Amino acid sequence: MSNPLFFICYLFPFIIFSHASKNNSDEFNELPEFHVNLEIRNLPNGKYSMYFDDMEKAAKTFESVMNDKEFQKELLELNFHFDTENDPNKVLSTAQIVSKIYDAKEENGDSGTISTADIYWILKKAKPRAKWKGINGYRNKGSKFINTYSYYFRNSLSSNNKHDIVGHLAHEWSHTLGFLHKNKPHDNRSKTVPYAFGNLVKKHAKKYQN
Repeated sequence: MSNPLFFICYLFPFIIFSHASKNNSDEFNELPEFHVNLEIRNLPNGKYSMYFDDMEKAAKTFESVMNDKEFQKELLELNFHFDTENDPNKVLSTAQIVSKIYDAKEENGDSGTISTADIYWILKKAKPRAKWKGINGYRNKGSKFINTYSYYFRNSLSSNNKHDIVGHLAHEWSHTLGFLHKNKPHDNRSKTVPYAFGNLVKKHAKKYQN
């Protein structure tokens, strides 16, 4: 005669695992539809206006990636690293970080619409030192504007690496949500939220590159 204790010991963990998997699946399916609002700030002389269509395409691709189920699944599987002192995001789980990204509540945001990225984008000429160091762009703390260097944007287009631009845009936008990283390179910098998020967006943006 079969021992009931055997079935309890061996089947109960399977039941728990199945239930947990269902919960993870439910959490994955609950990510909201994501939108991107783009405002391009033109320079007085309209110097970089020839790139505006490409900037709009990059923003649209970012939106497509954020609604991509494969991307969302990989994002929820990331393990993030925090390298700045007193970072309030350190206490957040991966699921909470993803939720914060999809809430899209930017510092100094205008619309306040949930799950909508308000992106204010500027192309500008890089200073020689920034170009020499290979810096793609930046965002000043407290500012809503994402600054991208024209040499990087132009080179990415000419080398057919438009997905790089989309990843860069995601990286810089994540700073507007309060995610940080140290400027000095180190072994775990690629695991910080801006780098890990931006690199994953770049990876999936290839599917939408045209």
